[in-house]
Amino acid sequence: MAVGEGDFWQGTPSELLALLDSRKRGIPKDAASLSIKIMKPRVTAALKSYGISVDRKRTATKRLLQLQSITP
Repeated sequence: MAVGEGDFWQGTPSELLALLDSRKRGIPKDAASLSIKIMKPRVTAALKSYGISVDRKRTATKRLLQLQSITP
């Protein structure tokens, strides 16, 4: 999965789930599960080893995930 333009992606867990093939083994079936699992230390460490950082951001109306390339 490409992180997006400028090596940065931001969106809701539902939007991220729509980009992923949730039929594949290990991919959560719903956005709430994806949001919880992607922030687990072992998952963030695995993503970091691939050069991707994961953060959460909250606005007044949305809970967002931010994926960013950390490779130079």
